[in-house]
Amino acid sequence: MEDSRKRARIGNEAVAVAPAAKAPELPKLSGAAATTKISELEVELEALKQSHRVAVDDLNAKMDALQAKIESQKCEIKGLNSAL
Repeated sequence: MEDSRKRARIGNEAVAVAPAAKAPELPKLSGAAATTKISELEVELEALKQSHRVAVDDLNAKMDALQAKIESQKCEIKGLNSAL
């Protein structure tokens, strides 16, 4: 179970570090305006990271539940096959 998550994480990290195509040209901001904009963007980024973490944790929990169900069904199939 953990191996597939590790592979998924490695794949996601590779995508996350890939350079953006080309950033759009932004207007020049003064020092105070730039500082304010940076702060706003940092808050937005942290909110997005938290939302992403919640979504990933939810998907991982669902994946674990499905893998447990699969293992249970495999055991049930083995038991039925041995009963034959």
